Amino acid sequence: NDVRRLKVSGKMNDDDWAKISMMGNLYSLDLSEAETSKIPFEQFRCTDTYGDGNGDWPFFHEIKLPPTLEVIEEGAFRFTNVTDIVFPEGLQEIGRYAFQYSVVKEAFLPSTVTKIGQGAFWHCPFLESISLPEDIKEIPSRVFSDCAVLDDSLRLPEKLETVGEGAFRSPNLTITYFPESLKSIGPWAFSGIKNDTVILHSKELVFLSRSPFSNCPNLVYAELPVSWYHVDQGMFDNCNKLETVVLRSPTMVDCSNLVAESLKKQVTLKVPSYLVNSYKLDEYWYTYGNIEGFGTAEVKAWEIYQYLVFNA
Repeated sequence: NDVRRLKVSGKMNDDDWAKISMMGNLYSLDLSEAETSKIPFEQFRCTDTYGDGNGDWPFFHEIKLPPTLEVIEEGAFRFTNVTDIVFPEGLQEIGRYAFQYSVVKEAFLPSTVTKIGQGAFWHCPFLESISLPEDIKEIPSRVFSDCAVLDDSLRLPEKLETVGEGAFRSPNLTITYFPESLKSIGPWAFSGIKNDTVILHSKELVFLSRSPFSNCPNLVYAELPVSWYHVDQGMFDNCNKLETVVLRSPTMVDCSNLVAESLKKQVTLKVPSYLVNSYKLDEYWYTYGNIEGFGTAEVKAWEIYQYLVFNA
């Protein structure tokens, strides 16, 4: 308990991590010359979250990660007071809740990261900036949820396929680009983000869950791609400034609750011109403020996922 600052050189094993766990008053740990592939399960967890007697790290503020690091295991820095952390190139995986409730300020993830666990940066009250590796395919639930000061503009990776429940639910975050690779968006995935425009490009058959873009106070314009012929309930709940929604599906979109009932009159729908009458005759869509058509002459081929009915 007398150790305040520690530098480790050479190879590390489980016994070394056990010794470090005894240093409850440690302030600074330098692993820049250490050789280890992992930060173990809940190694630096501060606060006795589960009442099991673990997690006493009230003074721990500084760490330099080893260049050989490949995995940060579940809860490794949960609740810690570390503010600055540099992730080494070569890191492959960040475990579940690894930095949950920590005071880390930045999360610039190297290109080698291929897996991020759910809730990895959930409830980080001082997290300001983030970046994601280009090859990552899944952002699971709550990874960057409830990070109140995360005031950043983020371009989603080009190969991203799945976004989990509440993954980016942070009020000051702006998503500047949604890739064509997206296949699944979970409930409340982008709830509350700062965007005034959302344009979804996906060419895949996409699964949309409940309220993925709810509570976005600045959202004015939204565009859904041709592959989205079914939208689950409440996609734009409580987006009170929403004015225009473009539905690019070649068949009439199956939906019973795109926006709140009170907002329908202020929203203009833009749909393929040959479907305008179909939308106007539909018992749900006809109540929208205005339904306009757009030309489709430039379309060379369309995949039809459900019955196509011409009511014109």
